[in-house]
Amino acid sequence: MKSVPVFVTRNEIKNQVNSIEACAGHIEQISFSEPLKMYNFERFAWVTFDSDESYQAALAELENRTVRVPDSFSYSTFKDYQMVPIKNN
Repeated sequence: MKSVPVFVTRNEIKNQVNSIEACAGHIEQISFSEPLKMYNFERFAWVTFDSDESYQAALAELENRTVRVPDSFSYSTFKDYQMVPIKNN
């Protein structure tokens, strides 16, 4: 996934992926890049699956998912982060 805000946690991504029936329990690993200063401290996230079927289901479904996160560095307001899955060859 690209453009992942620093406030989106590994657990939030895992919950979104596991809520997809074909993907539940098929995550092998979730890893993040370091926050990128030149891109508002957003980062990349990689989700590894144990099967190609789970990967394809996640790729199709996650485009329509959002995660509610604190807006910037303020915990008083929130915004929805649109999941942006990309295919990594």
